[in-house]
Amino acid sequence: ITGTLTGLTGLTVASGGASISGGLTVASGGASITGATTINTTGTANTQIGNATGTFQLDSSAFDVSTAGALSGITTISASGAITAATTTNTINGLIINSGALSGITGYTQTSGNFDMSASTGTFATGTGQVTMNGSTLIKPSTNAVSAFQIQNASGNNILNIDTSSNANLNLISNPSFEQNTTGWAAKGSANISTPGRNQTVRTQGLYSLGITQTANSGDGASFNYSFAPSTTYRLSFFVRTPGTTVSAISFGRTEGGVDTDCSTGNQMDNVVWRRFSCTFTTGASVGSNPAIYIKSTDTTNGRIIYIDGVMLTTGSTTYPYQESLVTLSGTIDSPVLFKNQSNSTNGFEIQNSSGTSLFQVDTGNQAIYSTGMWIMNSGTNSTLSNMYTIGSTGATAYDVVILANESGNPRATTTTTARDPRVLGINRYTATSGSSTSVMFYGQTTVNADATSTAISVGDQLVTSSTAGRVMADNNATSGIIGYATSALASGTGTVSVSLNVTKGQSTPIFRNTADGTTAFRIQNSSGTNLFTVNSSTSQLAVGSAAVPANGVLTVGTNTTAATGGIYFGTDTNLYRSAATTLKTDNAFVAGTTITAGTGLTVTTGGITVTGNSTITGTLTGLTGLTVASGGASISGGLTVASGTTINTTGTANTQIGNATGTFQLDSNTLDISSLGAISGATGITSSGTITLSGLNTAGIVKNSAAGLLSTGSVTLGTDTTGNYVATLGSLTGLTTSG
Repeated sequence: ITGTLTGLTGLTVASGGASISGGLTVASGGASITGATTINTTGTANTQIGNATGTFQLDSSAFDVSTAGALSGITTISASGAITAATTTNTINGLIINSGALSGITGYTQTSGNFDMSASTGTFATGTGQVTMNGSTLIKPSTNAVSAFQIQNASGNNILNIDTSSNANLNLISNPSFEQNTTGWAAKGSANISTPGRNQTVRTQGLYSLGITQTANSGDGASFNYSFAPSTTYRLSFFVRTPGTTVSAISFGRTEGGVDTDCSTGNQMDNVVWRRFSCTFTTGASVGSNPAIYIKSTDTTNGRIIYIDGVMLTTGSTTYPYQESLVTLSGTIDSPVLFKNQSNSTNGFEIQNSSGTSLFQVDTGNQAIYSTGMWIMNSGTNSTLSNMYTIGSTGATAYDVVILANESGNPRATTTTTARDPRVLGINRYTATSGSSTSVMFYGQTTVNADATSTAISVGDQLVTSSTAGRVMADNNATSGIIGYATSALASGTGTVSVSLNVTKGQSTPIFRNTADGTTAFRIQNSSGTNLFTVNSSTSQLAVGSAAVPANGVLTVGTNTTAATGGIYFGTDTNLYRSAATTLKTDNAFVAGTTITAGTGLTVTTGGITVTGNSTITGTLTGLTGLTVASGGASISGGLTVASGTTINTTGTANTQIGNATGTFQLDSNTLDISSLGAISGATGITSSGTITLSGLNTAGIVKNSAAGLLSTGSVTLGTDTTGNYVATLGSLTGLTTSG
């Protein structure tokens, strides 16, 4: 049939189909095609159904586009049901909508390929429905953006925003976490960065880390070329870990003109946790050729593997947190939340302020929490509080006891060889070299290096710094340098003990000073709260004794008691105390080396007074039962009253002298008794108002003296005086007859 068919109310095409050239126009009312009918074209020309202004509508339950064809130029596809492939083997691959929208879809299933919405504007809207994504889903922007992914509420306010450009704009390392490859990185020294190379098993940032295999040569590692600006400050940071034994051997820095310059050395690689290290360096005025940053090991263990991840280089001296993106959450989490890292790290969870300063950090490897300079640790035998310090010139190994030393005006944690050192600080947590940072534990339960060479350490012993660097010893009497108490024992030699930390620095010359003076500025009490020692700093007075109160003088001893127990004891047998009102007493002998002055008299009841040297006693001595004057004599003014029955005697064979060459010795007693063993010598005269009785002259007669100067009495036999001396002495006698 050629030409145009018009007015057809029905057209039946038998088996075999019909070939229509020039187009088929169907008037209003449409055309009904029944049976399995194929509308096809011959040749390569396109077949068009519908026109630019109308709508092509299928009343059939399905519309089949063969795998060799495609729908194009359609601005809208409306469906009351799902648009699906007929079978699992017939799928829709690469559905591309450049403009317009899919609407009325109640279900969309994509088994492979990409859902590509490449238009620069527009949204993917679900209306009141939802989008379900089964399996792994990747949402990847073509370029990093501040709002690469957003979830908003109905008002258009952001609830969740993913900023993929945040850290990318800071980090100068273009391949910091090896997520796609190792481009830009090179082996340093004799290291191998291809084995194990990119690793998914041991990682901390993203899905991969870089595994480096070192040789027995010191200095093996990895480097990354970067064109530094001259005279510019940079901050380099990274994460490191080793599956081998823990060793402090990581050095890192920069290369300028082929010369390596370390900015940090001796950093510890851990076999349990990822550690992050940072340092600041400033480039020279001329950078030179092949500038680069490097991370290397000074360890010489052949075959050791070193993993690095999250490498970051920024300008300035600020350490920024490592991140691949920034997530902003504007909402409340009202259910239990679990944060679990893919691997343990020293900063598994961190909270910072707007300047990037860490305020709260969780070390998931050591089970520790860091908050504003303080670590809270709870792992195994270590449940401690600690602070961060810089290690001093001596360095320190793990669990060394350290002090706070002044090194050129800088506070440094260092070991000491001073026993009971009052500068004791705590226990060092990690092995660290001079100048590096470390954690010093000062409270809780931990381990400490100990020395029991001289004294065994038992449970409960007080532990102090010893003369062995880094080690403690037992000393239960020490008042300074105390680190805590032993909770395990060490019988001899050196080793470690468990310790309950209770750091007591003490002072060699302690000073107690209140902020304000008071009547009880300083006190020592017994367990019942009774004052035993009290200082009144307002009046500069002290009181010693139970319930004694500072009063009257500088020192008050005891209260108004009248017993020796309320006074002072010298040793165990000599006392001095208040025996009555205004009376001071000792129950023992009192010896004065110089002068004793008694205003109203000095009374001695028992024991006597011994005065040595040229001593002077003024006033009145009463109640003496004995007075001993040692060599040198005593000067007594005002008179000496001796009770009845008192003997004044000397010790030894030396002479005792009473009186002097110019004065007069006067006796108020009615009798002066000189024993037969003594004598009065040097006296030029004896004057008496009464009778002088000489006990040795007890025979009546004439007093005469011998050639030795001894006086005697008796008759004189003149006849025996052949010399006539007696006669001459007697003078002229009348009526005296002589026989010779």
